[in-house]
Amino acid sequence: MLLWCVLLSLIGLAISATIKRRVAASAVILCLYFGGAGLAGAINLVMGIESGSLFDLTKVTQTVWADLLRFDDGSNLSVWSAWIALGIVAAICLWLLNRRIRSFEVIK
Repeated sequence: MLLWCVLLSLIGLAISATIKRRVAASAVILCLYFGGAGLAGAINLVMGIESGSLFDLTKVTQTVWADLLRFDDGSNLSVWSAWIALGIVAAICLWLLNRRIRSFEVIK
């Protein structure tokens, strides 16, 4: 649960820092989840592989949860690739936050 909260928070903060309009940022977050699932399904269908599921963040976190709770979710996605995908998403979000939010000192 903590993993999902951290991932959603990082994505939300990074997108809201990048896109200033609230409605547009909400639309981008929505498109990220549904678009990622659609892209993953298209890649899996066209290429005949299961590695396209790395673009579906819900599937990736489900694979990680299944490994942490030690049950089989029926996914062909490897746990290490799911962890790497989550790390890449977190790194991109942190990079966007670092680039957009600059701290400065006010001297009076």
